[in-house]
Amino acid sequence: MDNEPSKRALQKAGYRQVGVFREDFWRDGRWHDHWEAEILRSDWEEKRTG
Repeated sequence: MDNEPSKRALQKAGYRQVGVFREDFWRDGRWHDHWEAEILRSDWEEKRTG
């Protein structure tokens, strides 16, 4: 993932990395990885209520 600030924001919100698709797509003359993340409803609710 090229956008590290976005990745950090998702992780701070409770998302966790579940996979990386290496060299998944071609853009701007080079291959890019696709970072996959998830959050479970129970984790989201716990994070939301503090």
